[in-house]
Amino acid sequence: MRVTESTKLSTLRKLNIKATIFIIAIIVGLTSVSAQTIKADSLAKTKITVKKQKSKLWGRKYVTGFKISWKKVKGAKGYKVYAYGVASKKWRCIKTTKKTSYTLTRLVSKSKAKIKVRAYKNNPDGSTTYGRFSKSVNCKAKDDVYKASKNGKLKKSFHDRYAAEQAFVLQNKMRRDAGVSNIIWSERLYELCEIRAKQVSKDFSHDKFRSASENYLKQFGINDRYVYHREEDGNYGLSIIGTENIADGQMNFKSAMQSWKNSKPHYGNLKNKDHVSGAIACYMSKDTGICWVAIFSDVDVDKTVDELKAK
Repeated sequence: MRVTESTKLSTLRKLNIKATIFIIAIIVGLTSVSAQTIKADSLAKTKITVKKQKSKLWGRKYVTGFKISWKKVKGAKGYKVYAYGVASKKWRCIKTTKKTSYTLTRLVSKSKAKIKVRAYKNNPDGSTTYGRFSKSVNCKAKDDVYKASKNGKLKKSFHDRYAAEQAFVLQNKMRRDAGVSNIIWSERLYELCEIRAKQVSKDFSHDKFRSASENYLKQFGINDRYVYHREEDGNYGLSIIGTENIADGQMNFKSAMQSWKNSKPHYGNLKNKDHVSGAIACYMSKDTGICWVAIFSDVDVDKTVDELKAK
């Protein structure tokens, strides 16, 4: 069989095209495998461990934190640590780290935390690939958990959201026991609770509650503490930020809630059937100890604020 020059050139072109397609296929294949590395080597089947970190004070050891560790994931840029909120009923990211461990600390007595971890990597196109979550682990503080100075005092004040959400769950149980419905957790009211808890630790009174509430709403462009509805007999207002309960000296969420239940005005506020949403904050001050703040609203605050901002 005779092969002309044109036939040779045609054959070479076909071979070059096939070779190019083959090379592209290899590149695409490699890219695809790289993007799936974390998913293949995820933490889903890796058991993460919890170890109590201890320090010595006045001749006895005490827990300063819970060290949560996991195995290194091939191809990962770093890891995200998540905690579950028993009142908000959501997982929130509490730490992004390149290390294969995270130490959970600054908890008050009887606090419980549920933690899980997942790996991540940043892709060339700007997107992020996440591995599957690890199984969750539980950390329970028998006593206060934090690093103390040589004189036994707390080095830095802190909020304990775990204790706060546990208190909120117990508060809803008390409402149900009193024959009224649950209220829903509000992230925005929690932010205000944190602000008020710091204030209350320095000035144990309701004096700054109104001004703190008004200033908080102003950041969303809201200048009125009420949202108004029209009925046949006119308009009526529902409190966006209504009332608060405060307490100090109670060492855990159970004793804080019991103190409010034992007080007639506080308990009346707690079980008010008009309340729709709320939040609680727990603040450990290095100067004055633990204080608790609960704030209530007659509306779904997060939804209402979003609607008012959109107008």
